[in-house]
Amino acid sequence: MNVDKSIVPIYIRTEIPKRIVQIGTAVFVDFQNMPFLFTAAHVTDDMENGALLVPTSEGLLEIDGYTAFIDLPPEISRADDTVDMAYIRLSSEFSCKLCYHFFPLPQEMSQILASSEELNIVSVVGYPASKSKKKADGYKSELYYFR
Repeated sequence: MNVDKSIVPIYIRTEIPKRIVQIGTAVFVDFQNMPFLFTAAHVTDDMENGALLVPTSEGLLEIDGYTAFIDLPPEISRADDTVDMAYIRLSSEFSCKLCYHFFPLPQEMSQILASSEELNIVSVVGYPASKSKKKADGYKSELYYFR
């Protein structure tokens, strides 16, 4: 399986200012036979400012699902959060639309670690928001790898 097909850019649509911009990346995962997007909590925090969107068979659509994240006490800012983790449990209908461009990473291809210190080599893949562009025919983003 091509793991790249499980990496999904996330956009936000805001009213003030009225615009759509890319703000992050998620991993599309089949976890216990349910579709999820795993992302950073600072991405889902932006839901206070607008609607989160992803590319689907119908273009950019608002994510349909239940969102959960690691909440913080008021005295700690997200910038100081060492966990910064969130997930969105997608509706089945919405995940089918997402499968037009992306494929969920099977659970057997993922592993939860207690600490990243267990790893010898770390690779990061995603759609950097700084590389996203609005084109006449839609939005374009490039996948980047860092090791």
